[in-house]
Amino acid sequence: MRAFTGKHWPLFSVMGAYWITVIVTVILSIHLNGQLIYPLDDTYIHMAMAKNVALHHVWGVTKYEFSSTDSSLLWTSLLAVTYLALGVNEQAPLILNLLFGTLAILSAYIFLTKYIRNRLRTFIVLSAAVFVTPIPSLTLSGMEHVLHMLLSLSFVYLAARTLSQTTKPLQKYYALLIALSPFVTTVRYEGVFLVFVVCVLFLLRRKVLYAVTLGITALLPLILYGIWSVAHGWYFLPNPLLLKGNIPGLDPAGVMKLLLDASALHRLLDNWHILILLTASLTLLAIYYRRKEKSCDDMKYAHLIFVGSLLLHIYFASTGWLYRYEAYLVFLGVVVVGIAVHPLLPEQFVWKNPKEALSFYLITLPLIFILTVPFLCRAVFAHHSTLHATNNIYEQQYQMGLFIKKFYEGKSVVLNDIGAVTYLADIQLADLNGLGSVQPETLKRQKNYTTRQISDWAHRRGAAIAIVYDGWFDPVGGLPPQWVQAGQWRIPGNVICANDTVSLYAVDPSGSDALMKNIRQFSAKLPADVHQDGKYMEK
Repeated sequence: MRAFTGKHWPLFSVMGAYWITVIVTVILSIHLNGQLIYPLDDTYIHMAMAKNVALHHVWGVTKYEFSSTDSSLLWTSLLAVTYLALGVNEQAPLILNLLFGTLAILSAYIFLTKYIRNRLRTFIVLSAAVFVTPIPSLTLSGMEHVLHMLLSLSFVYLAARTLSQTTKPLQKYYALLIALSPFVTTVRYEGVFLVFVVCVLFLLRRKVLYAVTLGITALLPLILYGIWSVAHGWYFLPNPLLLKGNIPGLDPAGVMKLLLDASALHRLLDNWHILILLTASLTLLAIYYRRKEKSCDDMKYAHLIFVGSLLLHIYFASTGWLYRYEAYLVFLGVVVVGIAVHPLLPEQFVWKNPKEALSFYLITLPLIFILTVPFLCRAVFAHHSTLHATNNIYEQQYQMGLFIKKFYEGKSVVLNDIGAVTYLADIQLADLNGLGSVQPETLKRQKNYTTRQISDWAHRRGAAIAIVYDGWFDPVGGLPPQWVQAGQWRIPGNVICANDTVSLYAVDPSGSDALMKNIRQFSAKLPADVHQDGKYMEK
């Protein structure tokens, strides 16, 4: 046993550090909030949908109707299965992520040891992949991103091995690639980027059947879901993609507009760690292609898949929001760049000439420091932000959910942040942002989303109250003037919520007195540092 742990000390060291970091962060968060709280409201959207699937057999953020509110079909399905087996609980997302985080680290270690024999270098690359991504923070997020990293790395490894083979082993790797592909696309739609690049590489190798089969297998579950969604009156793509993505029109003008859009370049320049990984990968590709070594073919393909997927992501998807959207690219990039750099380094750094060593250190160490700063900042800020984000969610969205559960259970409620509320309370939802309701997205596409439309829709839905961010609706003319603002709650030190202040409205003016009475009764239960303001405080 001692020999085994000694041989694999990089794995056990990094794995131990990962578990300790997650456990300590969870303990600190519970101490801060009094209970387990996730740092994103989106986590509770998955939990609400999984709850409704398990308890009411409805794919929706409420039990009353279907909603295409989720862009991770696989994650919500896994949560729903867990809830069916163990009951609805708030610990399931964290436990699942701990499992997948452990498997992601193990997979990265297996991948690394196939190419790097030096244990210290394996430890450095694995540590960087885990804490720069950062897997501990994403584990606590309770969302699908850790599973996305695991599946993406496994897919790229199998694809690179398949593309580099010319004999029988190709069939074995390809069969595994086909089996994995539907999970890659259903865990997050960004998996389509990986599949698309691999299909293009198969076509370039004149393996048309391989490319077509892989593409159909990967896209089939998304196509079936899209048909199901349209049949329920929603769009082919989930609403989160329509709201947060950068999806062009299918006409040539739409595609050209996207290609000339400077926002992609801005996203790249705003994420120095991604730019560094992209530059490093392209440089290493150039070096390996000049060497023309057959033994490096699989790593060449791994870098081509990484670069192609990264560029597609920059054009069509988002980055940021607690470091999660681009996490799979950072994890994959650190691993493939670390593997490719290893053969270019000597086994041991030995200099016969002290001046040569001094020159090397004077040039190399400052360069290494400059290149690693963005990654170190990402790791430190992610850990720091995650803890504060849990407190933000607890003090804002979670309190909204508790308030509505206590006073407006079963009623129609207008919201623009829907996760914690729909998980905690049974409501009929009118989501002004469009994640949980299709009407706002339709009106936005028709360029007819106005104050009057908001008022009419809320009236048709029979909404009792609204809890929203006022500023979100200034571009459409503001909220309906007949709504009565009863009060506002403002949280301090906001790092994750879209706005630090939510306003509570009586949609029907006749209900304003009841709303103010309810807020007064609930206000004593609000966290002490939530600033309260508005009519309900007037005597």
